[in-house]
Amino acid sequence: MTIDERELGETVVLDMRGRLVLEDGDQVLKQRVAALLDAGRRQIVMNVAEVPYVDSAGLGALVSVCLSARSKGAAVKLLNPSKKLLDRSEEHTSELQ
Repeated sequence: MTIDERELGETVVLDMRGRLVLEDGDQVLKQRVAALLDAGRRQIVMNVAEVPYVDSAGLGALVSVCLSARSKGAAVKLLNPSKKLLDRSEEHTSELQ
């Protein structure tokens, strides 16, 4: 998993590439978003257009960063999720709404 960072005004866009799976991306994503939140960034977009597969650890990382952001008054959004990722995330996060 690689994550490139770019800024669009007040928003930080994380362009993610590769599989978001246990021991390959899940911790990197959590650390990157935590650093952004600690730096005071409050609008983060994760572009997952080039993420072909997300396992349960990767899904857990996505949920974790969203909850961390919410607790700090920030927002994390998904950009370009596959239908499969969107369906899985909705299944597992419906109780968070």
